[in-house]
Amino acid sequence: TSGASLGSLIVPKKIRLSHLMGGTTLDFSFSRFVHPETKIYNSTSLGKVEIVVPLGVRVVTKNYGILTKTKNEARSQYDSFLTKRSPTIIIKGGGIMSKVIVRINYFVKPVKIID
Repeated sequence: TSGASLGSLIVPKKIRLSHLMGGTTLDFSFSRFVHPETKIYNSTSLGKVEIVVPLGVRVVTKNYGILTKTKNEARSQYDSFLTKRSPTIIIKGGGIMSKVIVRINYFVKPVKIID
């Protein structure tokens, strides 16, 4: 499994993930969201993608595939910090026998919206 803690880096508009028989973790816990929307294009077979976000980040999953499972903890009904201006991550793509897990890191401060 490979992991990328993005630290205080700026989150790009697009991220592409592609792997076979492996795993990837993208940790956005301390990242800066400067774009209103970030799209993650995922192509995974026989593997797992884990996305970690702070409170206040909306995540939308649009996955398809054969024997593919999605678990999204960051949906709007679970996060009272979400607003209309909250940054959104859209995960698109699919694969065969893969898993996409989105979870909230409750141990970091919620994302701040700066005018």
